Amino acid sequence: MSDGSKSVAQVVISIETEAEIQQKQKQNIGNDNTTFKLIDFKQFAFKMCHNFVNYVMSFSGTANTPSNSVPIATVDRWYENFQKKLQNDALFWKD
Repeated sequence: MSDGSKSVAQVVISIETEAEIQQKQKQNIGNDNTTFKLIDFKQFAFKMCHNFVNYVMSFSGTANTPSNSVPIATVDRWYENFQKKLQNDALFWKD
């Protein structure tokens, strides 16, 4: 976004019950070769969200940014870094 234009993005986090996750997992068994164990999926989701929130919060309230706003470039940078970590070691989050 070097042209100076502003973009708006919305991040949505879905909170689902364990039963809903298990139902979705059952529906996807035939559709995907990789099936997470429920506990692994929950652990991954927690650690991913925790990592995201910590990263984004470290930029809130910095120069020219209100405390309740985070530049979309920050979210993009987190996503790129997270993807690189997954490519280098798909189980890095299990530490």
